[in-house]
Amino acid sequence: DLNSRKESSCMHILTISIILCFLIWNAIQQSQISYLQTKMGNLESEIEGSANAIGMPIESTVSPTHDHSPATTQLKPSAPGTTAQPTATTEFEPSAPGSTSLPTATAPTTQLESTNATSDSNRSHLLVIPYQANDIVFDRVNANWLVLVDDELHMIDAETHNSTTVQLPSSGDLLSIHPRNPNKQLPKVALAHGSFVTFYDFNTGLMNTTNVAVTTVTSIVYAGDGFAYLFPADGQWTSIYQVSASTYHQCGSWSLYQGTFSRVNPVHDTWIYGMTDHLSPMDLEKFVVEGSTNDECTVTSDDSPYHGDYNMGLPFWFSYDGSVVFMRTGLVLRNTGDDKDMTVAATFTDVYGHISCSFSSPDYACFNQFIWITQLKYSPFTVYGLKQMNATHHTVWSYSWPYLSPLQVVLEIGPSFELDGEVYEWDAFYSMEFADDGRSTLYIAGSVRRGVLLNTAFWTHELQY
Repeated sequence: DLNSRKESSCMHILTISIILCFLIWNAIQQSQISYLQTKMGNLESEIEGSANAIGMPIESTVSPTHDHSPATTQLKPSAPGTTAQPTATTEFEPSAPGSTSLPTATAPTTQLESTNATSDSNRSHLLVIPYQANDIVFDRVNANWLVLVDDELHMIDAETHNSTTVQLPSSGDLLSIHPRNPNKQLPKVALAHGSFVTFYDFNTGLMNTTNVAVTTVTSIVYAGDGFAYLFPADGQWTSIYQVSASTYHQCGSWSLYQGTFSRVNPVHDTWIYGMTDHLSPMDLEKFVVEGSTNDECTVTSDDSPYHGDYNMGLPFWFSYDGSVVFMRTGLVLRNTGDDKDMTVAATFTDVYGHISCSFSSPDYACFNQFIWITQLKYSPFTVYGLKQMNATHHTVWSYSWPYLSPLQVVLEIGPSFELDGEVYEWDAFYSMEFADDGRSTLYIAGSVRRGVLLNTAFWTHELQY
């Protein structure tokens, strides 16, 4: 009978223990379900308010218009040496009646979908102007965008969106910034438009225009020697043209193939590198313009030792110290000025679908090439590359230097964003830069489509890790 009571007590204890365990487990499950429901509710709220990974619906009191009312005080130079004062310095905000600012849509974004890079309204903002730019160049010294829109040159502060507008003699095609600016002044620029080249100094307002014997160019390069160099788009076998504020010269008796895309080395600023996609195989060329004078153009040229051995592709970009050139195919060539000049230094690691092509294949066979590559001035051990991952999705990757192994995705860019009730779809990216101030702030410019209309967007985003 005693054993029976002991067995009964044990069964009661076991039953109670099982019931208690079930109650505890059930409480834990209910708590987790409640937590997940709360998280999902927050996530759904974010998704409902998101703008396809670019930003929440942005509140603004101004809508883009297409009425471009130029300032009545704008000057058109009538002769070389004309001082053209900036027509207006304004902020891209809702304009008062009679304002000379461009009609724009601008407001801070409130959320960006990214990995290891968060966003808030203090670190990310967007500017849209309702025009398609002819050319865009970033001034890294002052963190300004220089934008050609028809016959106007706009200098836009990437942080404040304050703008200075300069009237040009005619519609501009391409522009280039003078590479030397040790005193951190406003930029000096050279612009190609039709059969003219215009030099403009934002510090003095001095404008000079020179008539040249070239009507269409692929590139204009403002070199460190003070001359602008034109690379003709037509003529098949042609020549470089050197242009000053008063005259121009055809450079050398050797031939240059039409359509050569060129950039000047940021450190060795009389070394111009160029490449054309009109010839096969593609090859990198170097043009040294040291020794040119106002009376004579002196150019020496060379090319890489490879002729179809590696897959080269346009466009290309320089490292901050000018020691290498990055190509969109992931190939990296040296810029050394010696017998190793234009030889292979490295390649971006071919993993995660970063670069998928055979170096023996034509350029179009390469998948997922770079749209833009840049470096921070004070953090040269990381390289950043903007890539298109699929038809609608873009990412910014960081890579180790000099091994060029992928580190992480620092920013993801969705296909579109909403602003003032209008949906803008990214059409193409023009540029991705850092300024010289050493801050990890990305400045991205691109064309965006609003219905059938093309506009230009400028996006400022500070990375945080």
